Amino acid sequence: MPIQFLPDDEDVRSTNTGSQTAFTIENNTEGLIGVFWIDHSGSYKPYGYVSPGGEHSFNTNTGHPWFIETVNDDFKFFPTQKGVIEVNNKGPVFVTENDSSEQFFGTWSTLWGHGVPDVAKALDIDDAHTPLIETQMNNHAILNMLNVPAAWAQGLRGDGVKVAVLDSGIYTHEELEVFHEYDVTTRKNDSGATAEYLHGLRVASPIAARYDEHKYNGSPVPDISGVAPNAQIIDVRITQQGGGSNAENIKQGIDHALQQGAKVIQISQINNGNFVSPIIMESVKKAFDSGALVVWAGGNFGSPNPTGLALSSLTGMSISVGNYNFDNRQPFGSSNLAGVVKSPYVFAPSNGYYPDGNEGYERVVDGGTSYASPYVSGIAALLFQKYPDATVSDIIDLIVESSWIPSVGRGAVFNSNGNRIVNLDLLDQVTLDTAATDVILVDGQIAQHSFTVDSADKRILTFDNQQFDFTGADRIKFDDRALAFDMEGKAGDALEIMFALTQRLYFDDPNIVGILLNKLDTLHRDEVVEFAALNVLGPNWDARQLIATTAQNIYGLGPDSGIVDVLLAVQNTSGASDMDLFWDLAESEQNHVNIGLVGMQADGLEYNPVYG
Repeated sequence: MPIQFLPDDEDVRSTNTGSQTAFTIENNTEGLIGVFWIDHSGSYKPYGYVSPGGEHSFNTNTGHPWFIETVNDDFKFFPTQKGVIEVNNKGPVFVTENDSSEQFFGTWSTLWGHGVPDVAKALDIDDAHTPLIETQMNNHAILNMLNVPAAWAQGLRGDGVKVAVLDSGIYTHEELEVFHEYDVTTRKNDSGATAEYLHGLRVASPIAARYDEHKYNGSPVPDISGVAPNAQIIDVRITQQGGGSNAENIKQGIDHALQQGAKVIQISQINNGNFVSPIIMESVKKAFDSGALVVWAGGNFGSPNPTGLALSSLTGMSISVGNYNFDNRQPFGSSNLAGVVKSPYVFAPSNGYYPDGNEGYERVVDGGTSYASPYVSGIAALLFQKYPDATVSDIIDLIVESSWIPSVGRGAVFNSNGNRIVNLDLLDQVTLDTAATDVILVDGQIAQHSFTVDSADKRILTFDNQQFDFTGADRIKFDDRALAFDMEGKAGDALEIMFALTQRLYFDDPNIVGILLNKLDTLHRDEVVEFAALNVLGPNWDARQLIATTAQNIYGLGPDSGIVDVLLAVQNTSGASDMDLFWDLAESEQNHVNIGLVGMQADGLEYNPVYG
């Protein structure tokens, strides 16, 4: 379940971690529902009551648990995901909005970027290993998912690799041994860490917290183990009182880390701007040129794109990390997403128990990208141990190329266009309802098969007296030809572009269709329109010519009708872009009638695949 509902006797308390979120209680019972916030001491703080048949929304933090009192069973939860909690007589049900915004450009996901790294794949080692013992009070499930034990089995634990943590200072705890410490604000070899602000300690823990095997011989106890437990931690304080920092402090922190020989520099500082200081960019380049990888927290603003400091990864010289909710296999609602521009952007989890200031541990439901990104720093340390002469670009490539995208599954196989390939005999083992373009591979020629659409609108492929339900598949590839069925996706876009610029001239040309689908698989669709306009209208085409051609082909309006001036005037008033206007026309009901788009759903669009 996206939100884990806990029994009413579960001991949970608010933490200072997490990020802003919201939830709605919908009361489908016959009685009042009491809503209580649970504070840092575990006390219940009443927030109000929701009447039968009513609903109410609450703004909160993902690190703050809530208690819900009902006429039936009471329960608790951490609001790890935005959505609605429907409280029924049989218990609570969580409903989240299905995020349909994910797009794929090649193997790049606008939600996940490159996805979640696989340590064994990145290190090119056998992933056969004995998994760590998992309990609800350690992070071994996360380490097992990342395939970290495979590296440990090969003797790769970060030995000899220095990792700098630029943060609030690392408060003393048995989990961590600090190799060197420094405070850029005082210029002393003492980070001045305090028990009141444990951010630095907790950021360092997923990197190099020690692995205590003896803790798992009896009852489960709270614990955290680092990805690279033998790495040498350089503790560099860059924050002022309260946790904030600035570009100059970060620059000085990077400089000091490089002086101490750091190969990995972890920085869990975030901001929500669309600007990166030149000081930061110069420092990242200095680290890159010096052979040190900067790992950024991707940001906790729920943005569809990276923001602030993480934007420096768009240069390819650093890597940024989003926050993966390990409990429900989704990005945390607060996590910044990867966006449409391809960059070194991956995801890692942040859930688990983290050290506190009393040599103990505290449960963190959502540690934000601050606590997710150190897992990637730990992976980088393992890679530098195995490949000490690797460049930063080499390490980034190994991390991103090893990654898998949770929305399509770890075992997904992609071709060079970023299409997910599914063999016909494995069709019943996969989920086709994803944002990826699914291509079913079928042996033999198309004439050997038949297609039907049954009364439930299921698409059935019959071959060798067997029937296969390929409803939801985007394309099918036979030995002699291929068919595209995603008329509400890229196949539909291809037809809309073709009719807008050339009417039906190329509809029956599988080579042209294949070229357009290849472009739509690997580029943003606006770029594909520009590509098509260049080839149809010539190198000097402009917005007016594009709109005039589109209006004429779709509506039969000549260039002297005055409609182009009207359209451009409306566009100017609304602030829409040239491409917004083009797609308004191309996706119009009139164009769909012209194309006969609905009728093509069953038969498919023939094309010759183009790769590369």
